[in-house]
Amino acid sequence: MVLDYKAIGKRIKLVRNDKNISKNDIAKQLKITENDLNKIEQGNIEINLVNIVKLSEILDISIDYLVKGIEKKENLKKEFEKILDKCTKKQEEFILEIAELTTQMNL
Repeated sequence: MVLDYKAIGKRIKLVRNDKNISKNDIAKQLKITENDLNKIEQGNIEINLVNIVKLSEILDISIDYLVKGIEKKENLKKEFEKILDKCTKKQEEFILEIAELTTQMNL
């Protein structure tokens, strides 16, 4: 299996930004420089297995998602729970209707 380090880097940057975690915070936890994290996010250098595991823990994402872009169902459920926690009852009902309609679509 050949790893796509550019895609891995894009996912790291995307999730880091979504969770409002600074490059400095991640670099410190990985014990690398911010410059090296920049290079990882750009796919210019390879990230080692130890740091992939650490990043999945720091960013609270699966290794499957980080490495292959495959989102596990339990992670999706967690994300839905976070969203639903912020919703009113009316918004929850609307989301449920959309979900039900989506299951009828051939996506």
